[in-house]
Amino acid sequence: MLIIGAEKISIDCKDWQDRGTCILFGDGAGAMVLGNTDGGHPVLGISLGADGSGAEALYVPAGGARMPATHETVDARMHYLKMDGKEVFKRAIGNDVRCLEKNA
Repeated sequence: MLIIGAEKISIDCKDWQDRGTCILFGDGAGAMVLGNTDGGHPVLGISLGADGSGAEALYVPAGGARMPATHETVDARMHYLKMDGKEVFKRAIGNDVRCLEKNA
């Protein structure tokens, strides 16, 4: 069985004028092939999770129900991704380490 996953974020919410965030996000995809095994489980390990507690470090301020689009929000470039890079990096590395320790 072939399993494919993909994500598109190329243009919609990246601010190409914000060099601190636009270069860090792009399209991504992954695939895996599962097949029959001789008595073992075909997947050796997996770790999935979600944690919204750091939402203030990576967000789009306007354009949704909380702050609908207006001329002012568009002019203020509030419809683009905003990021606290140090906080996002810290959380990502911490999650990677926990994942590796859990599956070692």
